[in-house]
Amino acid sequence: MDIYVLKSIGLLLKKTNCIINKLFFHKQMGFTAATDAGLKEIEEFLAKNAYLSGGDHPNAEDAKIFLDFSGRKFVPDRTKTPNTYFWFGWLSNFNVEVIKNWAAEASAAPAAPAAPTTSAPKKD
Repeated sequence: MDIYVLKSIGLLLKKTNCIINKLFFHKQMGFTAATDAGLKEIEEFLAKNAYLSGGDHPNAEDAKIFLDFSGRKFVPDRTKTPNTYFWFGWLSNFNVEVIKNWAAEASAAPAAPAAPTTSAPKKD
């Protein structure tokens, strides 16, 4: 098989996995770091995903958990939750205002399209 075909198949499988995670798992989950069980769920999810969004970039879910950790001055234990530890370390590189924007983007409703303006025909 051609190497380019194999690379294309690999890329397609990776994208499909992200889509499946978004549709079936992430939408049903709302992560919480308030309990040990919640932290375990986060750890298990991050073992297979780079972000809590389930996609290739962080979103409001990542912002919510990161800001919760930061607010409590909680740093994940590298030996007990290595995936969460490295996720937290990576997101720590971002400015807090940028992280807050991820949450704001999710809560902002998309703007409705402008209604077409029509004027009545002029009568002479």
